[in-house]
Amino acid sequence: MRIIDWERSCWGDPAFDLGMLIASYLQIWLSSLVVSQSLSIEESLRLAMTPLEQLQPSIAALTKAYFDIFPEILEYRPNFLQRVMQFAGFALIQRIQAMIQYQESFGNRGIAMLQVAKTLLCCPEPSIPTIFGTAAAELTQLRSSAV
Repeated sequence: MRIIDWERSCWGDPAFDLGMLIASYLQIWLSSLVVSQSLSIEESLRLAMTPLEQLQPSIAALTKAYFDIFPEILEYRPNFLQRVMQFAGFALIQRIQAMIQYQESFGNRGIAMLQVAKTLLCCPEPSIPTIFGTAAAELTQLRSSAV
């Protein structure tokens, strides 16, 4: 798999691109929430029409493929996965900002998205197993053919 990002061609942090891709998966999950005033945010997250567990294998495979192609990133940036989580949170904040700017409704879904974004930004390391469905060590294990 190869990804070429021509949208904003410039030098930047590679964690930004991967974080933005992961945020697009998270938006699918968060957009499918069952929202009601009688449900807590935790219940809404658990009752999503597209459960996070359904998206986790794809998110993990994308990230593993990234590390297989560019294993050196972990040498240059040992905290790469934490930065990816923070950029994913940042992308969700940008989505919330767009929702407000274009006067879309900002209800329980928006609040849940804000809560997830806050967790990704403030607690990136504990968020890794939740988002990927696997430990960070499993994601960063390289296939022997790539080494």
